[in-house]
Amino acid sequence: MQIAEDIEAERVLLATVCAPGAENLVPQIIPLLEPKDFMHPTHRAIYEGLAASRIAGETEYGPLVLKRYCDDSRADYGRLIDVLSGEESSNPWRLVEVLVEKRKLRQILKLSSWLQKAAIEDPVEDVLSKANKALQNIGQRGTNVEDILAGDLAMKLHGLEPGHQVFQPSADTGIGWIDEQVLILPGTVTIIGARAKAGKTTGAVQIACRSALRGSHTAFYSLEMPKEMLGAKIVSHVTGVDWKTILHSGIPDAYVPDLARSVSKLNNLSIIEGYANYSWSSIESDIIRRVDKNNLDLVIIDYFEYLRPINPEKGRADVGWAELSKAITSLAKRKNIPIVLLAQLHRIEDGAEPHMGNLAQTDQLQKDASGVIFLYRDKDENHWAKIGGSRYGVGGRASRIDFNGSTNRISEMSLFT
Repeated sequence: MQIAEDIEAERVLLATVCAPGAENLVPQIIPLLEPKDFMHPTHRAIYEGLAASRIAGETEYGPLVLKRYCDDSRADYGRLIDVLSGEESSNPWRLVEVLVEKRKLRQILKLSSWLQKAAIEDPVEDVLSKANKALQNIGQRGTNVEDILAGDLAMKLHGLEPGHQVFQPSADTGIGWIDEQVLILPGTVTIIGARAKAGKTTGAVQIACRSALRGSHTAFYSLEMPKEMLGAKIVSHVTGVDWKTILHSGIPDAYVPDLARSVSKLNNLSIIEGYANYSWSSIESDIIRRVDKNNLDLVIIDYFEYLRPINPEKGRADVGWAELSKAITSLAKRKNIPIVLLAQLHRIEDGAEPHMGNLAQTDQLQKDASGVIFLYRDKDENHWAKIGGSRYGVGGRASRIDFNGSTNRISEMSLFT
């Protein structure tokens, strides 16, 4: 299920509150909304600017937002002009209601996903029926659905003791808007898709480090990159030192204390190489061995195309790749282990925004994956992330990111930081 977002409602509302003579609307409307209510990245940035201006006590909102944008080289100036010069509304409160309702729908969708995973004893249908009744009661009491934590509600439905952990993603990317929609869960496969040298490994390193530093045992199967190079990228992510400096010259003395504090947890991260062009069965056996020893919480495979297709038909390699995708997904489900699978993008021009059809080798990948994240560069070499699809949230959103290949770090970009 995906929610039909109302981008036009976002635009008209912002045009209305930024219009000359409408200054009194900002302190009334802005507190009712949140940055996540605006799906278009430019609209979200305008909202953040209005909110910051209100807190600072500034009142000339339209010109102020315009100035902030003109001063920022990353800004989508054309979109800003479209917003500020566009149609206004005589009833902005109705637009606020539209955006708040969309927020509630997203939360309900997320809640439903959590509850499905939390169906420990009862059938899913019974759990969701109880959830619907609970949400009706919440609405009647006037409580905002956004304020209801899905995990807490799931615990109440099952009569579990407070503090019992029902459901939590096993890993995350560290980019808030992605992690809200793409959940890396036990028993699922999450794909990171990108063209060559567009950030696949950097994204995987960030996920692996965040997982290991939280104490999770992670196996990183590096089918392309030598262990020494990948190790340098991991240390680079933790210390902030250029990975090439670490690879060729070692770790500068000033950073040794910081690294020493993280070493014990980084021991949870195993780099496995030497499987390039091996059959999937050899990697599968190694994963099963680690899981059975209770020594594995997350698997990362870099990357799909270096694995051999399974029993490809003569002249039909796509069949073998499809069987490989099914086998990887089957292992994730059988062993209840999350797998992050890196994949190349094909059939895409330089600077173009990727879509699900660009996943390499077989369309079975998009059918099997619970979430797909694309990393890419536009024609101006700006770095972007996009949610290609998600079973647990809303797909399709794309946004600029801060990408540092030297230190292997990716973060969310804000135009007003």
